[in-house]
Amino acid sequence: MLGQPQISKSLRPRWRSIVWGVPLAGALYALIFLPAAPGGLRLRLLTWYLQQVAQVSGALIRIFDGAATVDGHDIGGSFPLRIVLDCAALDAQALFVAAVFVYPAAWRKRVMGAAVGCIIIFAFNVLRIGALYFVGVYAPASFNFIHEEVLQVILVVLSIALFALWAAWASARPRHEPSLART
Repeated sequence: MLGQPQISKSLRPRWRSIVWGVPLAGALYALIFLPAAPGGLRLRLLTWYLQQVAQVSGALIRIFDGAATVDGHDIGGSFPLRIVLDCAALDAQALFVAAVFVYPAAWRKRVMGAAVGCIIIFAFNVLRIGALYFVGVYAPASFNFIHEEVLQVILVVLSIALFALWAAWASARPRHEPSLART
């Protein structure tokens, strides 16, 4: 037809990913960052998650600093930290999950990729918080730069690399073993 732009068949999956990915990422961000009703389920889940991040991070820190304590989502000790939403890496997990779920792959691979990716991002975030604790102890003047610039960039790069690795794995064609011919 004349006058109507045509999108090539090879670009359609990409457009579909953008059309679905942006609202999905926005919805996940809204679940995380929009104000939650006091006492509501979403607030309780977010609070629980922040406490888990603090507990696991505190356990890691205690390996190297026995004075470290955890109370709720506060880590005490030689350099006190408070784990808030911006420290939980939920934004990186939300973008990763949105990218994985809109990628054209089998649903089983999507669910597995989202779960494994979130676990890896969680683990990196725990290491990040542990590192920030010791930067605060031994180089407090560098804390803001390391926290806001260096480790944030590494988190983003990690999330992109995880997605790229997952997408390559999810797109790989299964290898067929050579058939054994009878002689």
